[in-house]
Amino acid sequence: MTRLRPKVHEVILAQPDLILLVVTDSLQKLTNFAENKAELLIAIKLLGVLGSIYSLSVESLGDCFKHVVSFAVKPTEENVDIAAQILESIIDFVSGKNKSCSTVIADYRANATSLAVFSSILESVFQVIATLTENEQSESSFLHWNSGNNYVPRLVHICRVFMSSHFTYFESQKNFPIMDLLSILFKFTFSQKTTEAFLACLEIWDEFLDQLMVLEWSKFMGERPSVTYQELLVSLFNESLNKAQMQFSADLLLSLDAQETDESGETERSSFITANIEIIARICCLKPMDILSALIPTLKSTVSQFLAEPQSFTDAKILDLGTLLQVAGRLTEHFLGEALDFDKFEDDVKALIELILELAEKLYQVLVSKSSTNSLIELHCQVLSSLRPYQHWLAQFYAKAQNTLSIDTKEKLESAPIVHLSRKVLHISIPVLLLEPTKEAQKVQKVAAQLVQCWASIVRPHFVEILESELNELYSIGGIGPNPKNIPLAEETKNIVLRALASLFLLPYPNTTQADQKWNERAKLFACLIESQPAKFDFVSSCCFLVYSESVACRKSCAAGIRNIIYEAVPRINTFNVDIKETKAAMSLTSDYFNCMKQEATKDMELCRRTVQACFEGFSVEKANQLLLKEDGVQFLENMTKIISSVVEYCKDAEILPVVLNLTMNIILPASETSPPVHAAGLSLLKRIISVKYRYFFPGSVLSSHFKSNTAGSSHPKITNEQTLFQIIRYFITAITSTDLTLSRNALNLLLELQKERKFFSNDAVRVNINPLIVRAISSTLLAGQHLIIEDELITLLHHTFYENKVCDLQSIFTDSLPKHLTSYAVPSLNTDFPTFLSIIRSVLNVSRG
Repeated sequence: MTRLRPKVHEVILAQPDLILLVVTDSLQKLTNFAENKAELLIAIKLLGVLGSIYSLSVESLGDCFKHVVSFAVKPTEENVDIAAQILESIIDFVSGKNKSCSTVIADYRANATSLAVFSSILESVFQVIATLTENEQSESSFLHWNSGNNYVPRLVHICRVFMSSHFTYFESQKNFPIMDLLSILFKFTFSQKTTEAFLACLEIWDEFLDQLMVLEWSKFMGERPSVTYQELLVSLFNESLNKAQMQFSADLLLSLDAQETDESGETERSSFITANIEIIARICCLKPMDILSALIPTLKSTVSQFLAEPQSFTDAKILDLGTLLQVAGRLTEHFLGEALDFDKFEDDVKALIELILELAEKLYQVLVSKSSTNSLIELHCQVLSSLRPYQHWLAQFYAKAQNTLSIDTKEKLESAPIVHLSRKVLHISIPVLLLEPTKEAQKVQKVAAQLVQCWASIVRPHFVEILESELNELYSIGGIGPNPKNIPLAEETKNIVLRALASLFLLPYPNTTQADQKWNERAKLFACLIESQPAKFDFVSSCCFLVYSESVACRKSCAAGIRNIIYEAVPRINTFNVDIKETKAAMSLTSDYFNCMKQEATKDMELCRRTVQACFEGFSVEKANQLLLKEDGVQFLENMTKIISSVVEYCKDAEILPVVLNLTMNIILPASETSPPVHAAGLSLLKRIISVKYRYFFPGSVLSSHFKSNTAGSSHPKITNEQTLFQIIRYFITAITSTDLTLSRNALNLLLELQKERKFFSNDAVRVNINPLIVRAISSTLLAGQHLIIEDELITLLHHTFYENKVCDLQSIFTDSLPKHLTSYAVPSLNTDFPTFLSIIRSVLNVSRG
């Protein structure tokens, strides 16, 4: 809806009755709309605003809505643009919510008048939908979806709003013909001839299924919605599947582009098919047994047909087979124990996987014979892709079989179903990777590599030695093993294969004891893999992220394998030239290594020293300023602070800390005043230094440092490296008093975190020497009226620094800053609790701002 000027909105709020009178007078001219079109459009917009503000509390507003809707549901070529504007103006009313706030509009649940008006509008709108369904509109019709007047799209939007906001209420009303309404919407949806119209209608059913899921889970007693609407759900499943298949929707599907891909890698046709598959997946959540029981036999039959007579399959039938495989892959979650009892579908799924594996083998033979067509290559990719989600089923199947596998002999293990299926997965994938990477093969090779990676990262069984012959071929692609090969795979595909191998070597075998993890053997293989790929910094970084949240043993194997690469990368940081690709990659890799490996990285004292030295030597404020002029340079400095933060947190080398403090406070922070991200990273590093190196500033026992000395002359623990700490605090104070809200909020949050972690402002030496500085800085910021949005946080920190601290004279600070007639205004006492303190400070601030 077009926004009205603020002054008009104020007039509406001040005199709604008068405005409604003017609007009503204008709406009477609907019968002669041609001569009064401009006036009518303004009146209709005003009516929409009135309805969104006052609902039906203004007398005769409901009659106005009925009047305009009765006009809108009888569109003609001459008045359709006015009718479309009416539909747009009643959206807020139909949704039951004001767009700009949470005000309830037309609360029909508590008001009979509202219910009558609302029901009348809905009845009229759905009658138009029924009429449009019965009378198919030609492309030249003013009621066609693409006619440009937006009449039909707005009708569909109203239907979607009804489904999301009102379905659950009207569904529960015995006298409301909900099934008739759903029948009309169903016919309307599947009578659409254009893609845009159909997909918009499909969103109505997406909302419907959302509401049905809520009702399904909330009804513990009585008939569940999935039973009540079973016939409709089955019809919706069938029609959605038909829309995605060439057999039933060839004209529509062939009209969609199947070449150009979007940002998500989908073509227009594949995106359309995916939208229908998502509806099927939603239906399957409600009726899993029915949908799976219907789908599995159909898929098995179609795959068997193709295997028996591939020559009888046209391109259209091949596309439909691919769609069925895509559906089966999308519904994999319903075969797992989380959704249904795993055993119910175990035999069916096992047989289905065998069949798909056989299909993949057949398509590989066709690919090798170089007789593949575009449709067969596409099918080959879909077959391999459909097997990826089944790796989760295979992992659960493996977990179930592990008790038996652990006591079997090697001979029995080789014949176990899980071993057989794992071997078949590798059999249909690895040979594809060994093919010459022609244009036709490259697309399939990428999907084959992704399947291997899924198997390696999800299943990763402990019986890999049984698969020695298959895995040796995979090792050879990675440049390791007994017969390393230089396979000219595409760069992206090669990286996927390398990540698959890293997963096998670094991730723990599931449900397997430490003794059977074979860490030493796998660590050697991983080290060989890294040695064979010395220049692949991106791959090495991905290995760091792979083990980031895994056990110490995983990180230890990874750190040992890539340490030599890190030693080579660190000296490249010292060029500080982000225009050199290798410098950026080296900094990124080093940052990932220290952040992901944690203690495993910082145990190497020599590496920590060299890294800090590389960051510090030759670096200056001038070089930092040059880096800040470029986006890559900002990222470089952020990575530098992350590295130093990890080194400080975990490294025990006392000589490193002074160097780090010098680098941060004398180079990074002075240079980063124009770069909030880098400045925030620098402050975060300083806060981390205080927190993890607490004894560097406060030696002795922690308890002794927290005995309160409420006078400046009292004996209290001394601060070592006092000048350094004061300089750190000054940086925080500068940030808090800054006019930059982001910078101020970041510094404030860091100090509050420091108080939470270390009770920093409760430390006796801090209370006497530092808290008064913080109190004065925060007080001046509050009294200046800066950053009202973080006022509560500022007052929270003020309370931490002021509470029971006689050194902090808040009264004198306020006296110096407030106008003379307010200097006697009471400020909180030292032992004031926080809620009272907050209330008093707010009062003082409100008075001071006048």
